[in-house]
Amino acid sequence: MKAVITVILILLLIALPCVGFYQGYRSGLADAEIDYTRGRLQDSEAAFDELRALAAESRAALLAVREAEQKRNAEGEARREKIQAATQGDDCAGTVVPAGVSDGLLRRETASSDPDNV
Repeated sequence: MKAVITVILILLLIALPCVGFYQGYRSGLADAEIDYTRGRLQDSEAAFDELRALAAESRAALLAVREAEQKRNAEGEARREKIQAATQGDDCAGTVVPAGVSDGLLRRETASSDPDNV
């Protein structure tokens, strides 16, 4: 009987450290997996931050283009109003161009824009 208890105690003394080593091994694997996942998450966050910065830059560029277009449109409208006010009293500016003159101008324009005619 003492031999059986001694054998069981020896087996327990051998098995307990093995179980502890196995648990430590599994814990090390889990820590490595967590570290890998954290690294991937940080990479993803960096990519998203870069994407957000690029989106902000593109929105700023688009806003600048829209503001420039609005400014150009306002300047063009002001210029048209000035031209209209300046030519309002001019009889020559208000007369209709004769058809022969306008047709000749159109023919000259098409002839000058024709690439074969260069």
